[in-house]
Formats: sequence, C-alpha cells, structure tokens
Amino acid sequence: MRKVLIRPWRVGFLTTVPALSDDAQSEPIGANSCATSKAIIDYLSAKYSSSVAGVGLAIGVAIVSSQIDELAIGFNLLIVAPSRHFKSQLVNELRHIIDPGETIVHICSKDVTAHGLYRETHGDVDNKCMVYDDLTVTLASKDVRTATRLICMNTDLMDRRQYDYRDNIQEFTIRGRMTFIGCMTTPSYKHRKTTFEELTLLPRLTVSHHEVPYIDLDTWEQDRIQRNRMSYTGPPIQIVQGSLDLDTVFNVDDWGRDLHEAVNRWTAFSGRPPNAVGDQIRSFLAGHMILNGRTQLVKEDFDYLMMCEPLFSLPTTEARINTLRMQGMRPTNIARTLGITRAAVSQHLKNARARGLNV
Repeated sequence: MRKVLIRPWRVGFLTTVPALSDDAQSEPIGANSCATSKAIIDYLSAKYSSSVAGVGLAIGVAIVSSQIDELAIGFNLLIVAPSRHFKSQLVNELRHIIDPGETIVHICSKDVTAHGLYRETHGDVDNKCMVYDDLTVTLASKDVRTATRLICMNTDLMDRRQYDYRDNIQEFTIRGRMTFIGCMTTPSYKHRKTTFEELTLLPRLTVSHHEVPYIDLDTWEQDRIQRNRMSYTGPPIQIVQGSLDLDTVFNVDDWGRDLHEAVNRWTAFSGRPPNAVGDQIRSFLAGHMILNGRTQLVKEDFDYLMMCEPLFSLPTTEARINTLRMQGMRPTNIARTLGITRAAVSQHLKNARARGLNV
C-alpha cells in the first residue's frame, strides 16, 4: 500500500459533533481514535453547514480508500444535490487537506473522454481517486455513445481494474485500482439514474443525497468573506504504510455482528443487494480507519458510519417499503401501513428485485 499522508486539524473547532443515532450514542466517540474525523466534521460544519459535514467525511474516506490495494473495490461516491449546494467546494476542501501534493486525486476536466484520460494518465490510474466535480456537464456535453463509453470505462476500472478500448483505428488499455467521486445535480441524476443502473455503475458506488437548508445558505452568504478565510492548520501528524490483512481487520469474532447489522440497514435504505453494500461498508470502514491513522477497527468507526448513513438513503417511503418487506410483511399490508397504493408498493418491489434485492 502506498504511503498515505494524514494531516491534523484543531480538534474542537466546534464543541459538538452532529447527533448520532441512539445506538451510536451508547458509546461516546473518542477524541483520540477518530480525531481526524471529528476535526473534519467540526471544520466543515463551521465553514459550510452541518448538513454537509458528513458528505465531506465520506469524500475523505473515498480519497484515502484509493490507497488500500487489498479492498475488493474502493469506496466510490456519487454526490447528488441541487446546484450551488457546496458539492465541488467539499471535494476541493478534502483534496487540498488530504492530498496537498496532488499525487492521489486526479481532477477530470469537464470535456474528458476515455481517449483524453488515457493521454493524461499514460494509461496508469493505479491508487488514484478520479474526481468528476461536475458530472452533470461532463455527460451532458457528450453524445450518447461517448457518454456511455465514459461510464463503462469507470465501471470497468472500479471492478476489473482495467479498461480496454479498441476500434478500427486505435486501441489502448487503462489499468489500475482507483476510486471514483462524482458530483451531479439532482435533476441530472434523476434523468440518468436508469442509464447508470443499466450500465451497472450504481451497484459499484454509494450515492449521497443532501440539500443544504435555506437558513444555512443565507447565513453562509452573509458571512461569505469570513468563512472563505477559514482553513485547516497544523503540520502532518501520521504516515500509515504497509499492507492490510483484511481478514484480521474485519475479524468475524470481533466485528461480525456489527457488520451484519450494517449490511441489513444498508440493504433496506439503499435498495442494493447485501454483497454490493457489504463491499461499500468494508471500504468505508477501512478508509475511515486509515484516515484516522489506525490499522485496526474501533467501535467509533461504526459510529461514524451510522452518522453518514442518512445521506446514503433512498427516499423515506422506498426505504420503509424495503424494511417492512424484509421483515416479512405482505405488499397489501405495507401499502396500508404507509398509506400508499398497493400498485406503488408492487412496482417498487419489482424494481428492487431487478437490482438484485431479495424482497
């Protein structure tokens, strides 16, 4: 595994961390085991809004997980939010904090193509975090064939660590283990969601949804100059290197129950099959562990996972349908419980089964 440089920040920039669930609150988050995560949450809450602090943490995890070769698939993140709700700003913040030397993060231009990426990287994206900070424009500016090729390229690199291109004129190969971060507006995501499903992009990443409250946007605008001056300070504090034994990290005796509970939660609220969410959960936990300068899991890693989970959820009704069906409730009773039509429940379950969910 390549060296990962973790930078420190003032712990206690704010005095609180956004509220965790009841289960997560049963054990307080330690200042030492997750000091970096707390600092990220504090800083982004103060500079932008507490509603996006968890998104920033997830971005940091995605960047760091690109360095963990032993993971089957890295923590890949698609950030969906309305325009001007701090998507690109959050990516830039974490990029400068974690990768000031610009050796890990590769910012893809809005007009990037498979050919262009091959020229930029010389066919090597190993241990890179590929960032599409305006995926809406990137895809909208291309014809269907070129956009499809770009999506398939990223899917292949996430899954097989290799993308092969051939036509009558040219052939090339891009290789390497990478992670993916993309930013999209909400309307664009709704428009392309079916395409992402058909091209098998969505099962390989976690989709984050957020919307900054109006009062937070208004407050930020009033304090724009002061907030833009906020920055992290402090020298580097830790270098984590070497290889990880994931069987030891995710020891069943120690973490089997926590992992199983997390998989059940994610399956219900994300609408993804257990094996797909299991990969993303392990990637998040491993990336979060490394981000905080450790090579062993602690309970607080699961606490921060739970804190971020509401960002990764389907709309409430869809998540509730999945949960109730997984508990054995019949579609007619689900419809009655949620106050919706049975046809709506049946259509949702049909779509969920098409994605591989056993409901």
